[in-house]
Amino acid sequence: MLAAELMARLAEQLPHRRILVVGDATYTNSSVIRARPSNVTFVGRARLDAAIYAPAPARRGGQMGRPRVRGTRLPSPAAQANAATARWRLVEVNVYKRLVTVKVMTIDALWYSVARSELVRLVVVRDFPGHIDDDVLVSTDPTMAPRDIIEHYAKRWSLETTFQENKGKLGFEEPRSRTERAVERTAPFTLLLYTLVVLWYAQSGCKLRSAQPTKAPWYSPKSSPSKTLPAFSDMLATLRRASWAERLFESGANAPTLRKHLAPLLACLDTAA
Repeated sequence: MLAAELMARLAEQLPHRRILVVGDATYTNSSVIRARPSNVTFVGRARLDAAIYAPAPARRGGQMGRPRVRGTRLPSPAAQANAATARWRLVEVNVYKRLVTVKVMTIDALWYSVARSELVRLVVVRDFPGHIDDDVLVSTDPTMAPRDIIEHYAKRWSLETTFQENKGKLGFEEPRSRTERAVERTAPFTLLLYTLVVLWYAQSGCKLRSAQPTKAPWYSPKSSPSKTLPAFSDMLATLRRASWAERLFESGANAPTLRKHLAPLLACLDTAA
């Protein structure tokens, strides 16, 4: 699997560093978790109906047969969360640039079908922002605090927005790549363009007068929560305006007059784009 190969390559290049990999439910599987190198910790979404087990009991002296690899089966995370005896804790977490309070329940167990006999930490989360049902997250590090597991998982949202912006603003999903070379080049090229736009804005674009974000209600300090940082669409719009200005308003005696006459047209083009 490509994800396992990427983890192995990264761990090989950074053997003396601890690497944290965060993935959604698609990547929380045996192919990824069992194949990860020793210096990689995986955090992802687990299943509420996961078949989990207690650790294998200690082997008694003189006991015959093969050693047990797992203990007794435990109730699923969903069953434990809905039990009358469920023990919930209130935890403050910083997710999506907000400090919120959620209920958590921690389960240290063996998820045998995914991680074999390796002890993992499952965290059932209730009242997560924007979620109606309970969520369950997993970490291959059983010592990781529930707060850290939740906050690490929430950070992957920036990856989702990156792909969404690449598809919606840079045409990532439009090419019909039919050859192997085209497939290998399309995604890296659009992601490179995304990176160049962000770097340009951070270095130069943010200083331009045209870098002011769109006048929308969510940019108002009175809105809750208000938007204070530019989105990729704002960065791209700033680059577009700067490019137009460079092409149309070249240095010369008529530049100020031309700028004045073309300002309404550029405003309309900016809105249409």
